[in-house]
Amino acid sequence: MANLLWKTLARITAAFGLLAGSGAQAQGLSQMMLAARAVSATITRDNTANVMATTGVSSLTVSYTVGSGTNRALIVGVKSNGTTGPDFSSVTYSGVNMIILGTVYQAATTRPVTLLYLAAPASGANNLILNGLNTFSIYDVNVVSYTGATQTTPANIVSDNTTLSTSLTLSLTTAGKNSWMIGYFYNTSDDAISAGAGATILTQDSGAAQADSNGDVGAAGSHSMTVTGDVSIYGIMLELPHA
Repeated sequence: MANLLWKTLARITAAFGLLAGSGAQAQGLSQMMLAARAVSATITRDNTANVMATTGVSSLTVSYTVGSGTNRALIVGVKSNGTTGPDFSSVTYSGVNMIILGTVYQAATTRPVTLLYLAAPASGANNLILNGLNTFSIYDVNVVSYTGATQTTPANIVSDNTTLSTSLTLSLTTAGKNSWMIGYFYNTSDDAISAGAGATILTQDSGAAQADSNGDVGAAGSHSMTVTGDVSIYGIMLELPHA
């Protein structure tokens, strides 16, 4: 909506020949155009939740509420202690399949950590359902939603399962300004993860934690997120551009 408003104002300004003018009308329209563009460049965190499922379940249902803002995005992190990945057959929200962005493992295919994405999730309280679970695995599920986010599946993703130390820094080069970064991490001791530079812990349970940059990271370029723990950490992170 904000992009449409900006384009409309641009056409009006050009039609009246005001862009080259120096009067109050040109200045006022220019300010309106800048305000409209600023609205489109704002991402806001909407809601968060986390849940853990013990062994013996083949599916898991979580009630999660998405707000009514525009350009909504839902991001889910799933970690299991299984030996195959991503260790589920599908994840749906309000009956719509989520897209797997990537999975990273502790070693080989053990303890998969997976990030999923859904554009324009239904607003209100709806069911997030994990299907085809391994009944011998324990699952940690971390959920966060945003407004003002891209409606295109994020493609700028980075992961690390080779450092495996008490501190993990993930870095990526953002394609544009005003993006957020969202990461999902696992501490192999199952103990808590702490936020380092560029990270805010949103939810965590049994060593699995979801974090974000708690705001846009500014201009396009290299940006990082650091988390720490007591044993070894691995994880995955994405750039979430604005709408």
